[in-house]
Parts: sequence; C-alpha cells; structure tokens
Amino acid sequence: RKLQNVTVQADGKIVALGTSGRKFTLTRYEIDGNLDNSFGNNGTAITSVSRDSSYDKSEVVVLPNGKILFTGTSSNDFLLAQYNSDGTVDNSFGNAGVVITDISKGTDEANGIAVQQDGKIIVAGIKKDWSSINYYEFDIPRLTLDGSVDNSFGNAGVVITPIGATFDKAYDVAIQSDGKIVVAGQVHDSDGYDSGLVRYNSDGTLDSSFGNGGKVRTSFRSTNYSYHLAIQSDGKMIVGGTTAGDFTFTRYYSDGTLD
Repeated sequence: RKLQNVTVQADGKIVALGTSGRKFTLTRYEIDGNLDNSFGNNGTAITSVSRDSSYDKSEVVVLPNGKILFTGTSSNDFLLAQYNSDGTVDNSFGNAGVVITDISKGTDEANGIAVQQDGKIIVAGIKKDWSSINYYEFDIPRLTLDGSVDNSFGNAGVVITPIGATFDKAYDVAIQSDGKIVVAGQVHDSDGYDSGLVRYNSDGTLDSSFGNGGKVRTSFRSTNYSYHLAIQSDGKMIVGGTTAGDFTFTRYYSDGTLD
C-alpha cells in the first residue's frame, strides 16, 4: 500500500488517496485521526478500475458540493474518478463514476488536478509519443462537470505544450483567482533537467505576460523536478520538488520571476 495524496474537507475531515495492489483507494479520517466509518466500507472506498503501477503521481480534491474527485493513470490513459461524499460511486460522472481519456497514440500519464470556480476540471499530465521529436510534452485537458471533454479549451479540449527538446513532464496544476491556469513540472534537453512553469489563459492559450511567452525555466543543480504547486492569496507561487536528491521549495512572483 502506498499513500499518494491528502486533502482536507471543509468540515476538517481528512481524505487520503492511496494505492493497494493495482487499485486506487480513498480513505477518510475524522479530525482526531480515527477512521470515518460513515465513508465507504468502514472508512475506505476501493475503485473498480486498475491503476498503472509504474506511475506513482496521483491527486485528490474535494469539490464544494462535497464530492471527491481524483486523477491517476489506467491502461496508459488519463483516469478521473468521482465519488459522492459518503464514499459511493457518483454515477452522474462519466461511465459509472469513471472517465478514461486517451489523448495520444502513445502513453498518457495524469498527475495533477485542479477545479475551476465554474466546476470545470483541469488535469496536468504527460503525453508520451516516441514518434515525436518531443517525446514527452505537457498535456493539459479540460473536462466539464460530468466528465466530458470541454471543446472550448485549447484544441478539442486539450493543450499540448513543448518547452525543452525532449522530456517535458507536467506534474501539478493550480488555478489563479483570475482564472488563469498555472502548471508545474520538469523540462529536459541538452541543457539538463530544469524546473518548469507554464501559465495559460482561461481558454488554454499561453499567457504572454508570464515569463518568456508564458513559460519559465529554472535551473538549480544538475537534476530538478517540480512536483507540487500552490498559489498564495497575494498571487505568488510556491513550487515544491527535488533538486539533486534534496527537497526544494521555490517561490515566484506572479510574473514568473524568482522571489
């Protein structure tokens, strides 16, 4: 069993996303740390879909209506699953609570998730296509409340963004108060492995007021990964990751320059 991500509900209860064997699990705890037996089966809900064990990054969010949504990777495609607040499957979402999205001819890996104020869902992930010059690219789809692709976003609901020349991996996403979308990840080419940030307008176009044409690339040491992203109330961005084996926290101003 492995813990993937944790979030806290408005009432203080704690929701943990984990994996058990090749299944995703949701577990809810009371504020005091005891299992919430009103959730799922004695505090735990296990998905009916299998996960790809080679991909470890998954994320969970609690929606304003109390429903629980998480993302991961299944059968080399993006996975989204939604549960009601009591841990039962939300059948109003996708196919029996599950959405599988095949974006590329190769492997698609979903890592991060964020929900807009209008309820639309942004997923941060990776498009892997060995037939392409850019083997890995930032892959950002947007879905509607029921799990269908939002065709008003990007190209038929998806934005593909290359930054480096070979391996660009999107790991997390956050929504600013003005609706702009910020994605954090890793960039790779002959210059090495760097931390990457990209900001998009709400329609999926690159925000030219951010960094260099919407993109920011930051190098600290030989190998840099950016796994988690949070936006402060003042608009500054906190990125958490690793650099050459050490934990790294980086803060940026809202224009993409280092603070």
